[in-house]
Amino acid sequence: MTRKIWIGVCGAGVLLVLGAGGYMATTVAGEFDANRWKALRSSTARENPRAGMIGALKDRLRAGMTRDEVVALLGEPETKDGPRYVYAIGTSAFGVDYEYFVVEFDADGKVTRHMITRG
Repeated sequence: MTRKIWIGVCGAGVLLVLGAGGYMATTVAGEFDANRWKALRSSTARENPRAGMIGALKDRLRAGMTRDEVVALLGEPETKDGPRYVYAIGTSAFGVDYEYFVVEFDADGKVTRHMITRG
């Protein structure tokens, strides 16, 4: 590989890393907007704006909340999988996998935990 090509490849890599860092900075630190979250239900956008609300959402969603309280906050989930409500949040910033925000409930219908999964 010639020096010019090598420098070009390295430069492109640096720009990619900087661009990804900028993307993460703008999507991770957003504010949670319940109405906007609900309006994005079943969105097929690769870069779903819900991803930028996750940090602030984690502060609002607490263990012990009821299913009704979760639906009031987040709206109906895209999928109900037994004790789990699954909300689509878009494509991973560093990959091709689609990400989901999952809320798990106990037998009494109270939130036990929440997490991001990929699939």
